Amino acid sequence: MYVVTFYSFKGGVGRTMALVNAAVELTLRGKRVLVVDFDLEAPGIQTYEPFTESASSRGVVDYVTDYLREGRAPDFLGYVTEHRIDENLIWLMSAGRQDENYAHKLNSINWLTLYQEKNGYLMFEDLKQQWKSSFDFDYVFIDSRTGHTDVGGICTRQLPNSNVLMFFPNEQNIRGLGDVVRNIKAEIDVGANIHIHFCPSNVPDLDDEDLILQRHFDSAMEKLGYEEPASIIRHYNSLALLDQKIFVRDRKKTRLADEYRRLVEAIVSENLEDRSGALSKLEKIRASLRADRSGASSATTEEYLRTIFQLHNADGEVAWSLAAAYYGLGNVKGELESLNAAIHQGFNEMKARARRASLLGIKQADLIKEDLRAVIASSESTVPAIVSAISRLREVDAGWLSAVAASEAIRQLDEGALERVASDLIVDEDGAFLASKLLLSKYGQKRNPNETPIHLFLALIATGNYGKVVELLGSDRSIVLKSGGIEHVFNLACAEWGQTGDPPLDLFQRAAELGTQALFKTKGDANFWQCMSLSNYLLGEVGKALTELEIAKRALTAAPSEIFSCWRYLYVDKKEFASDIAKMEGQMASRNKLIPDFLQRRSLWPDAPLKTQ
Repeated sequence: MYVVTFYSFKGGVGRTMALVNAAVELTLRGKRVLVVDFDLEAPGIQTYEPFTESASSRGVVDYVTDYLREGRAPDFLGYVTEHRIDENLIWLMSAGRQDENYAHKLNSINWLTLYQEKNGYLMFEDLKQQWKSSFDFDYVFIDSRTGHTDVGGICTRQLPNSNVLMFFPNEQNIRGLGDVVRNIKAEIDVGANIHIHFCPSNVPDLDDEDLILQRHFDSAMEKLGYEEPASIIRHYNSLALLDQKIFVRDRKKTRLADEYRRLVEAIVSENLEDRSGALSKLEKIRASLRADRSGASSATTEEYLRTIFQLHNADGEVAWSLAAAYYGLGNVKGELESLNAAIHQGFNEMKARARRASLLGIKQADLIKEDLRAVIASSESTVPAIVSAISRLREVDAGWLSAVAASEAIRQLDEGALERVASDLIVDEDGAFLASKLLLSKYGQKRNPNETPIHLFLALIATGNYGKVVELLGSDRSIVLKSGGIEHVFNLACAEWGQTGDPPLDLFQRAAELGTQALFKTKGDANFWQCMSLSNYLLGEVGKALTELEIAKRALTAAPSEIFSCWRYLYVDKKEFASDIAKMEGQMASRNKLIPDFLQRRSLWPDAPLKTQ
């Protein structure tokens, strides 16, 4: 239960109307809301629909009177009425029965005596407990009277979890509100957990060309000690105000309704027991961390997160949002704890598993494997998540390939997504074999080379299925020679080399020519210069080939962590690529016949025997 007091130092700011609209908005959201009319001298809640039929109901004044007469706290159930808002219920504890005895009863209550001699503090604490135990309300909204009063102190300091302080932004209201704020903060200083929402209200809706309004806003923020208002309720010219329409229900699209809803969001965001409030608070924390960029934490922020976790660790969405907040703080322990909860509840499970796997240490290798295998197997995983999971699983699980092979989710990917996954497999012969199988299932019947992904040709050559490459690329060899791109020409050349044992010089000549033309548009990466070097060496340009290897070595510094090597026809790391360059240099320097590593493997395809001599 979350108790909120609406207070204003002066009248005329629309406090009661704001309370009723906020209460109805939460009721329409399915919350159980009790409204308490503590504006005893000028009660007004009963003039609003749906409370208009409660004038004869007993309320606060009757409750206190009966307590003083009987010497014990009455049963709250006799002082509350139930009302309906559309299909939802809302409850009211009115100021009291509005009859000829009301004023006498009210004037007979000595609030100072009640507290000093009659245990008034404990009476209201008991009443507050009855609010919770009788109906298990989510929210209690108290309409407090204006000015400096004993009742105002009860409403603003003893009963609430938060106060909505509404004021017209002039000096009279700001100065009067200052004492109230100081009293509330004094309670906070000695341990009370009370939040203050500042809400300028009935604000003129006019051009502020001379910055008069801004000057008063700035004055309020400085003197009252806040950084931004919960909402600003601007003056609204409408005859509907005479009928006391509930704008959040009857005129939902108006600016005024939006301003009331903004106030509700501010209230809810401080109620961490409400999952909506917890999620709203977490979003605010994350936004603040994004804006700060430093990841700086505060004890207050950490305490908020711990409290939210304790209240909502069985809520997967809250746990996921908590993990994101802890990530922003750089708190790995908190993030892992939250991810565990999200996974247990099945919320964003694959994303949570992927993130958890990236955080766990090697001592938890079994859990890392479990997470990564789950990501690879799930149809809910995104392609980047699958690619990342495969890459990480290769590092920690010798049986990583079997997990990929068993994934029906991968087989169901569309062509573009499947190619992205397959490209991450071409790191060894077995991975390349699986990649070729996956890609052949999608592209095996294609007859237009431009519709076939390059990675299928790479995987087939890496595993010795040269004939399939020739079939897919070289069905009309003259077309490839004349109009094929450099990738298709070079791959067909390597496939024919593997198939016949002799390098097809016309294709390598064409690849070298296309490479020279490409240099007018690009500087070329390490793989480009490696391919150029191989082609030129086979064409007898030894010096040029060695120079190109030197360029490839220099380009390696700017290369990604994994780069394709035409020497192995696999993706390798920089160290392995440098080793391949060294092998090429050694064979070229001795003028030996080049035999790249990919030609020395035995084919993994039974119908494609090795023919290289």
